Amino acid sequence: TLNVIGILAPLVALAVLIGVARGWRSGTIAATGFGFVTALGLIAIHVLPSWSGISDPYGEANVDAASWLSLIALIVASAALGVAGSKDLGLDRSR
Repeated sequence: TLNVIGILAPLVALAVLIGVARGWRSGTIAATGFGFVTALGLIAIHVLPSWSGISDPYGEANVDAASWLSLIALIVASAALGVAGSKDLGLDRSR
């Protein structure tokens, strides 16, 4: 299951990127959802302790610092994509 998620996620990201690049409003909506879901999914799968068959906690795998840094960068970038999309859609109430 994790392998399928790992293969599908970049393909979905590419589709979202194409939609945004073409200026489709649905692309912005997809980017918002994809960003937040990806950030939460990465935390659930790799940061939280083992909780199901799709868990692959880095803490239990004894991965190196570079793996942790790349995971953190991906979580931050995914969350930033969600925030940027929500601002573009006018969902940001802080303005």
